[in-house]
Order: sequence, then structure tokens, then C-alpha cells
Amino acid sequence: MPTTYRAQQFAALAGVTVKTLHHYDRLGLLRPQRTASGYRVYRESDLQRLAQISALKLVGIPLKGIGPLLDGESRPLGQVLLSQRQVLNAKQQVIARAIDAIDQARRHLASGASADADVLRTLIEAIEMQSNVDVLKAYFDDAAWERWRQRNAEWPGAEWRALLREIEGRLDLDPSSVEAGTLAERWNDLAKRDAAGDVGVRTGFMKAWREWAMRPETRPPQLAPFDMDRILPFIIEAADAVHERRRLGSPETARVPPRVSASRLALFRDVASALGTDPAAEVGKQLARRYDALLDAETGGDADMKAEMRRAWTYRPTWPKGALRWIASLYDMDTTTWVAAAEYLRHAAELHVSG
Repeated sequence: MPTTYRAQQFAALAGVTVKTLHHYDRLGLLRPQRTASGYRVYRESDLQRLAQISALKLVGIPLKGIGPLLDGESRPLGQVLLSQRQVLNAKQQVIARAIDAIDQARRHLASGASADADVLRTLIEAIEMQSNVDVLKAYFDDAAWERWRQRNAEWPGAEWRALLREIEGRLDLDPSSVEAGTLAERWNDLAKRDAAGDVGVRTGFMKAWREWAMRPETRPPQLAPFDMDRILPFIIEAADAVHERRRLGSPETARVPPRVSASRLALFRDVASALGTDPAAEVGKQLARRYDALLDAETGGDADMKAEMRRAWTYRPTWPKGALRWIASLYDMDTTTWVAAAEYLRHAAELHVSG
């Protein structure tokens, strides 16, 4: 038997496609040797690596996480497999609910009764929930996603769905009213509960809601039953009105708790004080380094998450005015000052921080 194999021979031996081998090569997962003419050649020892990749892929570990795992650059394999087992357990619960819904519908139909709309709606919701169980994963790093999925077999849960339906039924309210403000505060309470104090989860949902508000085409199927085109601007305006009442000292509503960390508040206050100075100067350098350290703390040092948070600045000119007012309110600033501070910090970071 030959000691090396061309891609087509190795694919036949391993039971995979040549396209799969090329894809793994591009990702750096399975690097073949190259002939002098540039052709890929594989060894029998590559079968072991391919078997490991296939096994980890089977249990749901994403390809981008397999390479570092096999190369010893991530958590120990045992810990990763334990976490992945917990994720699969959560999926199993969702699948079990879908099976129960199907069995219930079949029993209903077998009894000779007509297809009850409520039964069919329950069936559709259960199956859609199962098929979309991983739809939110793109907004989280792998570790944060695993932690969140352990606590949440489905999303949005009953409280979110009830709140969305209630908001949808009250879109005729003036967003500046106290009633609308109460809805906005309930929304924020649920968002905090989703994060449960987990920085990685909070960052993931911040990315998700921001993108869903700015780019409707990215919204997950779970939100399709609700009029999010109107709900999201309504909530943004209502939250802005709550902030204005707080700022003006109105007794109609209690003070809304701060929604950004003390570190962020302190940084942006110092940036606002530095407005008018040159971001290239020493003060800009120090503020940029503080911002980089803050992102490290908020993302656990995840380079991809940091890059995503920095990229968010580029979308700022397209944000609705209500969204800008609301975001500025989280920093206890007016919109003009917050935008100027954000732009100064972006420029300083580009000058002094790599990556």
C-alpha cells in the first residue's frame, strides 16, 4: 500500500469528499504535505487527525474551535466535551418537546376530531423552536454560548413572548408616556435576567439586539411573529423618555439603574473632558489604552469579540436618532457629547491600539 495518498485517494479511503478535505486545509484543521508541483498528499497518520475532527464535529463543536482544541491551545478536551454534553442535553429537551407536540397532534387527529388550530399552532411553535435552537449562536463566543444554553432550553421564553405581545397591543401609546416607560423598564429587566451577570452573555445579546434593530434581515425566526419593525423603535423612544424624566427630576418614575459599568461611565466622562485635544497626543494614548483594557475585561480577552465591538462604531452614522439618544442616556450624556466622545475614542484607538 502507498504511504501517501493524493486528495482523491485519501477522500475515498476516509469516506469524505475532496471538497471537505480542501475546506479543512483552508481552515488549517488538516494540513497535507505538498509535492514539488503543489499537489496535496496525505499520510495514513492523517486519518487519526481526520477521525478526531469528525468526532468533535459530530458532537456539535464548531470547526473554528476544533483546531485550537486539537493543538492544545484551548481548554482541556475533557472540559470541552463536558460543556458540549450540557449543550446537547439542552437541545435534547427541545427535541423532546417537539416529539411530545407531534404525538399530541397525532392523538388528536386519530380521535377523529378536526385539526384544532391551537394544537397545530403548538406543534408548529415546538418544531420551529427545535429547528432554530442554535440561531443565536452567531452572536456569542463558544464559551458564553455554552454557559447560556445550559440555563436556557428555549428563547424567547414565555415572559419575553408575553411582553412582546403586550407591547404590540399598545403601540398606540405615546412613547413618552409613563405607561410606555414601564414597558421599557420591563424590557430592560428581562434583558438583564438573560445575562444573569455573565459578561460574555451580556455582550452577545448587546450585539444581537443592536443588529436586529439596525438590520431587520438579521432577525431570527423566533421574532417573526411579532411586529419588531415597530416594537424596537417604540422601546428605544420609551427608554429615551424614561431617561429624560429622570434627568429632569420628574417624580413620575423612579430612577432607572445605570446600564453601563462604572468603568465605562468613568472612561467616557474622561473622554468628554478631553474633547478639543488631539487624539494623537498623550492624553488620547492613555484613553485608548484604558478603552482597550475595558474591552479586554468585558470580553474576557476574546479577540473576535473585541473586533466586533470596535466594528460597531462604523455603523453609528446609520443608527436612528432615538437609538443614539437612548445609548447616550446610558452614559448620562446628551447625544451630541456622547457622539463626540465616541468619535474621539474611536480615533484614538485607531492611532494607539493595534488589532
